[in-house]
Amino acid sequence: MANTTSGSAIANLYNQLGGASSKLGAVVSPEATLGGGSYQQFANGRIYWSEAGGAHVVAGGIGDTYISLSGSVGALGYPTGDSTQVSGGYYQQFANGRIYWSNTDGASVTTGAIDATYSALSGPVGKLGFPLGNEIALNGGSYQQFANGRIYASQAGGTHAVAGGIGDAYIMANGSAGELGFPTGDSTLSGDTYTQRFQNGRITWSNADGPQVVLGSPASDAIDATYEALGGASGKLGVATTDETDLAGGAYQAFDKGRIYWTEADGAHATMGAIGDLYVSMNGSAGKLGFPTGDSTVIPTADGDAYYQQFQNGRIYFTPGNGTHATMGAIGELYVVMNGSAGKLGLPTGDSTLVPTADGDAYYQQFHDGRIYFTPGNGTHATMGAIGEAYVASGGADGKLGLPVGDSTQVGDYWSQQFQHGTIYCTPGNGTRIVAGGTGDTYNALGGAASILGLPIGDSTAVSGGWFQQFQGGRIYWSATGGGHAVRGAVLNEYIAQNGSAGILGLPVIDEGTLNGGTYQQFANGRIYWKSDTGAHTVHGAVLNEYVNQNGSAGILSFPNSNENGINSGVSQSFQGGRVYWRENNYAYTVHGAILATYLSRGGSDGALGFPTSNENPSGDGVVQTYQNGTISWTQSGGTVVQVNGSSSGGGGSAPAAGDEAGYIKWVAGFAQEEQRKYGVPAAVSIAQSIIESGWGQSGLTLVDHNYFGIKCPAYGSPYVSGCTSYSTSEYENGGYVTIQAGFRSYNSVGDSFLDHGYFLSLGDPTNSANRYYPAFLTTNDQDFVRAIANAGYATDPTYANKIISIMDRYNLYQYDV
Repeated sequence: MANTTSGSAIANLYNQLGGASSKLGAVVSPEATLGGGSYQQFANGRIYWSEAGGAHVVAGGIGDTYISLSGSVGALGYPTGDSTQVSGGYYQQFANGRIYWSNTDGASVTTGAIDATYSALSGPVGKLGFPLGNEIALNGGSYQQFANGRIYASQAGGTHAVAGGIGDAYIMANGSAGELGFPTGDSTLSGDTYTQRFQNGRITWSNADGPQVVLGSPASDAIDATYEALGGASGKLGVATTDETDLAGGAYQAFDKGRIYWTEADGAHATMGAIGDLYVSMNGSAGKLGFPTGDSTVIPTADGDAYYQQFQNGRIYFTPGNGTHATMGAIGELYVVMNGSAGKLGLPTGDSTLVPTADGDAYYQQFHDGRIYFTPGNGTHATMGAIGEAYVASGGADGKLGLPVGDSTQVGDYWSQQFQHGTIYCTPGNGTRIVAGGTGDTYNALGGAASILGLPIGDSTAVSGGWFQQFQGGRIYWSATGGGHAVRGAVLNEYIAQNGSAGILGLPVIDEGTLNGGTYQQFANGRIYWKSDTGAHTVHGAVLNEYVNQNGSAGILSFPNSNENGINSGVSQSFQGGRVYWRENNYAYTVHGAILATYLSRGGSDGALGFPTSNENPSGDGVVQTYQNGTISWTQSGGTVVQVNGSSSGGGGSAPAAGDEAGYIKWVAGFAQEEQRKYGVPAAVSIAQSIIESGWGQSGLTLVDHNYFGIKCPAYGSPYVSGCTSYSTSEYENGGYVTIQAGFRSYNSVGDSFLDHGYFLSLGDPTNSANRYYPAFLTTNDQDFVRAIANAGYATDPTYANKIISIMDRYNLYQYDV
C-alpha cells in the first residue's frame, strides 16, 4: 500500500480491487494530478479519477492504446466507465469516445458521430461487429471499418452504416470516392428488397437479384420516393411526361396529372389538381411563390373540402365555390399570422388586386369575411366584420377614406379602425359610422371618441355649404370657408330650433367660447349666447351689430334672455340689462334703465313714440333718446320726461315751441345721428340744413308733410317717401330769386325725413362713385362736406355753404357727430 494516498478515490478503488494482489499489481508511482483530475501508475495499469467520471481502471490492451493517445489529456478525455467484456473482446467508455479491443484485431477507437451511430447499432454485438481500425478522413467526410461493414460520416449526408450486400456493392463502386458519393440515409426494407440512398443514386439488394446500383441524385431519389408513395403510374399523378429537370434551386418532374418539385431544404412535394394548375400558370418555382415546402392539406368546410398548399413565399388555396387563389407577400404573411382560413377572414375568394397610389402600388385581397390591404408606407392591415362592410360600401381604397393605416382596435365596448382620410367606428346600438375629411380632422383635434362629443351616432349629412355629423355629445359642422366646429349642449338645441345651418344663422365659424359667466358661439350670420340663468338665445342681424357695439355680454345689456320678437314691421329682443329695437331700413338701438321702463309704460314701439331712432345721448345733467315720434329724456333729479311730436302719427304731444332753438337741436339730434350711421352724412350738417330748410321746424312743408330738407319729388326709389305735395318755393335764378310751383316729398315721420336726406345724398351707397354727391363722402371734415354738396348743386343759393357752416359754428353742432 506504499505510495498511495490514504482516503483518495483512487486508493479506495485500488483497495477494493485487492491492492497489490489484484490484477493491477504493486504501486509504481504516487498519485499525480492532471487537468480536471488525477491518475496513479501501477505495475499492470492505471487508475484515473475525475470529478465528472469518477475512478476507473484502464489496463491491458485498452490501457496501452489509451496511453498512446495521451491518456486523459488526449482526445478521449477521462474514462467514464470500466472495461466491459462482450463476446470476442472488450470496450471502455471515455468522455469523448470508446476504445474497443478484440482478441483477433486488437484495439480501435470510435469517436464523434461515428461512435454515436455505432453505439445506436449496439456496438460490437450488433450487425457491424468490432471495429477493425480507427476513423479515416475522406474528401468531404470520413469512414470507419468494422468487421461486417462501414460507418460513413459527411456533412452533406449525415452518418450512416453501409453493410451487407449493399455495403459490398458500395465498396466495389469505390465507396464515397465513386459516383454514388456519401450515403444520405440508412438501409430500408420494402418487401424482400433493401434500399439505401446515396448522394448521387441508390443501391438495392434482394435475394433474387442481388445488388443493383442506380446512379442519380437526391432530387431524383426524393422525386421517385414521392411518386411511389402516391401510387406511381396508377396513382394520382399518372405516368411521367418528362424526365427529371434541374431548376435554379432544385428540380422537378412532370407527370400526366401534376408535377413533383424538389429542393434540398424542403424535399419533394407534388403539385396537382387546381392548385397545381394555378401554380404552373404562375410560372411554377420560377414565379413569385417559389418551390413548394409542403403537401396539399385538406380544410373541411360546409360547402365541401377545401385545400391549401404551402410554398416558399406564400400559399395557394382551393375552395369548391371560389376556385384557386394565391396568398403571398406581406398580405400572405399577415393572413398566416391571423390563422389563415381558420381565422376571422376565412378562405380567400379573390386574387391580390392592384391599387395605384401616389406613394407607390398598394394591393388588397378579398377573403370570405374581409380583406387584407398592403400599402408601401403603412404595411398590411385587415378590414373585416361590420367595419370592413362599411369600408367596402364607402368605396374601399378608391373612396373617401383611402387605404387603412391601422388595425381594428377595441376600446371598451366599441371598435374603430383608422384610414388615410378618416376613421370607421362600430358601436353597439349605433352600428358603423364613418368620420372623415374636415369633420374627422376636427373630431380628432378635440380628442375623438374620448372627447366630450363621444362616439358618432349618425353619418355625415350634406347641408347647404357644408356638412354636419351627429355625435353622442353634439354635432360637428364643416364648411370649406369656416372649417370644422363642434356645436353642442344648449347652444346646439337653440341652433336646431333655428333650423340649423339652413336657418338664419348659417354655419358655425368658430368654436363655442366662454365669457362673462356664460358662453357664445359665432355663426355665419349671427351668434348664440348661453348662460345658466338665461338659457341659449340667438342674436343676429342689426340687433347683433348694436349688441356688439354695446360691448356684448360685457356691456350694459349683459346676456340675452329671449330671442327676437317681431313687432310693427320691426323686432325687439330682450336682454338682462335692456332691449334692442330695430325697424326696417333703420339701425337697431338699445333702450335700457329708466328710459326703457318709461318707454314700455307708454306702449313701447306700439305706443305713440314708435321705434327708437337713436341711442341715449348726453343732455345737460342727463340723457335723451329720440324716437320716431318724440323723445324720452332723463335726469338724476327729475327722472324721465316724455315728449311726443304733435304732428306725428302717434299724436298726443307737440314739437319744441317756435323759437326754442336749443330744444329743436336736441329734438332732431338723434334723427341726424341715425342718418349719419346709416348713410355717412355728418349729423352737424343734417341739423344745420334742417334748420335752414325747415325754418327751425316751423315751415308749412315741415309741419304738414314732415319734410325738413325741402327735397323735391320724384322719390327715385327712396323707401322713406310716403307721397308728393305741391308747394310754392323761391329759387335763385339769373342773379335773383323767383317763385315757382314744385312737388315736394311727404313723410310719415321726422325720422323718415332725415333718413331720406341721407338716402338722397348717397343714393343708398356712400361708396357709389357715379353719384353726383360722391365727392362729399371723400371729405374729412364737416365744412368741406357742405362745400362739396353745394358745388354739386344741392341748392341754388350761391351763399348756401357759408350759411350752413355759420350755423354749425354758432351752435357747435359738431358735438352731435357720431
